[in-house]
Amino acid sequence: MYDINFKNVKKGRWFFGIFLFVGLFFFIFTLAAFMIVNKALINALDSSTEASSIIINEYRDSDSETRYSPEFHYIVDGNEYTCSSGSSFNYKPEVNKTKIYYKSSDPSSCLTEYDKSFFKFFILFFLLPDIFIIIGLVGIIVINKKVKKVKELNKTGKLVKKIPFTLEPSNYTVNGRRVMKPVIEYKLLNGETVTLKGDARFDFRETDADNMVDLVIDEKNPKNYFIDFEINRIGGNRDSDFYKGNNIVQPDEEEIKYGIDDSEFY
Repeated sequence: MYDINFKNVKKGRWFFGIFLFVGLFFFIFTLAAFMIVNKALINALDSSTEASSIIINEYRDSDSETRYSPEFHYIVDGNEYTCSSGSSFNYKPEVNKTKIYYKSSDPSSCLTEYDKSFFKFFILFFLLPDIFIIIGLVGIIVINKKVKKVKELNKTGKLVKKIPFTLEPSNYTVNGRRVMKPVIEYKLLNGETVTLKGDARFDFRETDADNMVDLVIDEKNPKNYFIDFEINRIGGNRDSDFYKGNNIVQPDEEEIKYGIDDSEFY
């Protein structure tokens, strides 16, 4: 068993928690604002009628895409009014969507069913905060799985101390500062050299007193590992725990003398 500090990993959880909070806040805020505006607009248009005729204006935009801007004519109390679409769209109005919503006190104040359908669809633009929510949730789930995995690794993994490392940028930036992560070249017992990348250092720690990192790894499954600046064996480190370059270590004199079996630790 080893003394593994999860402080940096938990800082990562806070990082993704902020994404989740911001996403939820803006999702609720924008959705509420949309619902209030939508309800106020629809409620103001307290009457409806069928359009007497429709003119579909068609043109091509700068991208050579066909756009439609329909114009609806309708009659209220014997007077004809025109209700033009608020903007142009890239889909043609359906002939059965010819209803006009208008204000009884001012029939010229109107909204076409064509616009109303698009207005409901426009709510999708308010769902952009979902991106933040997804990033936050996925990040937290990944970190929680990582912590669980390392706790299991702590029971069976092999400790290797003082390994030379380099730093490379992670995919994350906090307050304009790029979060770094340690990277090592590690030779397995079978002679294969693998590149192992540690977790993003959300604590912004880039080194420690010995300028080395420590590793706990499952040699049978090298993808299962954990890198940190300080990992120690509970009860005291052994000479065989320290990196020898080729990673093929020999038992120390005490282990030979007293026949200590390392298998109980791995």
